[in-house]
Amino acid sequence: MNIVYLASSLKNTGPTKQLYNIASFMITQGAKLSVIVLDDNKHQTSLSDKFRSIGIPVENLGCSSRIPISIVAKKAKRLLRGQKIDLFHSQGLRADCLNARLSGSLKLATLRNYPQSDYRFTYGRFIGAFAARAQLNAFEKLDRIICVSEAVQKNLQSLMPSLDAVTIRNGTDVDAFKPANRSEKLELREKLNIPPEAQVFLTSLGRDNRKNTVYIARELEGYLRDNKQAFLILIGNGEQSGLCQSILDGLDNVRFVGHVRPNDYFAASDFYFSASLAEGYPNAVLEALSSGLKVFLSDIEPHLEMKSLYPDWVEIFENDKPENLSKLVSEVLDIGENVQIELLRRSISSQIMCLEYNELYRTLVYRK
Repeated sequence: MNIVYLASSLKNTGPTKQLYNIASFMITQGAKLSVIVLDDNKHQTSLSDKFRSIGIPVENLGCSSRIPISIVAKKAKRLLRGQKIDLFHSQGLRADCLNARLSGSLKLATLRNYPQSDYRFTYGRFIGAFAARAQLNAFEKLDRIICVSEAVQKNLQSLMPSLDAVTIRNGTDVDAFKPANRSEKLELREKLNIPPEAQVFLTSLGRDNRKNTVYIARELEGYLRDNKQAFLILIGNGEQSGLCQSILDGLDNVRFVGHVRPNDYFAASDFYFSASLAEGYPNAVLEALSSGLKVFLSDIEPHLEMKSLYPDWVEIFENDKPENLSKLVSEVLDIGENVQIELLRRSISSQIMCLEYNELYRTLVYRK
């Protein structure tokens, strides 16, 4: 089976890591793989070499977003001339539009968001609406759309009921994100300069307003001021960093750590928070769950889906409602031990996701 993956870029993000997990598994199943990237030149944190290190060729078309997709398609077709491809699998807006212009093979795409809302955050109201319509039009020319959650599939089919869509939920690398026992957690906290007996809260700052971290900062500010045993860590950087720092100014039980390898911070923490306004099936939440953390999530549909699947581990709050999250946190005093942690970790393992992709590929390719 010869598969060509199409990606807008291979920058070090959740979607690229998910693609790497799938591709590295398919290599073990005897598939022949290659990756075509539309434009990887501007990304200092590209994972291209990681794909190449396991024997997957990566071709960079070097086509920025300013280059019309028709020209991108001509370059891709020249590159692919003479090859027998069983299927193209794309992820990302521009990659999906490229996929729609290719022919002669099965064409799949993975959808990881709500196009009509996600692109509004990225590109603004008018360009975002145009981008969402372009992606949906591309989907009409593909054979199947794979959605990363039932919530994403439901949203997609509400927009375009005729599309052939299925759900394969994101998984995570459970070997990389493991629960820490008491002694391991204390050792990590010493290494990261976190108070050993603290009640450690963890959250993420996104590049734009989608993560809505400012709501978490406002909600937890009073709790952190009144409860010095609580300790908040904010990972990442972005548009809301300055406002969050302003809200939390003067608190010595808050730390902004910027862009770091998150594994140790998950293992050293007790709770994870996300007030996101838009998600597909969030990788960071899966990593938190795999690390044994109870998670507090906003009431968007993908988070509610997680609550239905992992009710003992997920608490839901109404987003942007004053004092809703702070009241919920005050009520949850004990972390406790949950004997179902390994059952939970097996259910969110990337291995399960990869097996489902493998089964889908084989069903479609050998059905032809």
